[in-house]
Amino acid sequence: MKKVLIKTLVLIMGITSMNAQYNNPQPAEYQALVDLFNDWRKFEDPPRVNGAPDYTADRFKKDHQFFKNLEERLARI
Repeated sequence: MKKVLIKTLVLIMGITSMNAQYNNPQPAEYQALVDLFNDWRKFEDPPRVNGAPDYTADRFKKDHQFFKNLEERLARI
């Protein structure tokens, strides 16, 4: 009985020490990618014209620089 208790205790200590060693933080690029995705979602929610999304060429001309900025940010990630 004593051997089983000792083996169980050693097993529990080993498992908990392994958990402490592998904290696995997220890389910095992950947050940059999440931020880029959120900005993209804002970009893809266009203003409304008569209740419908404005996907006209004029709207894309206005937002072209913002789109290019998103492309550059993606390339840096």
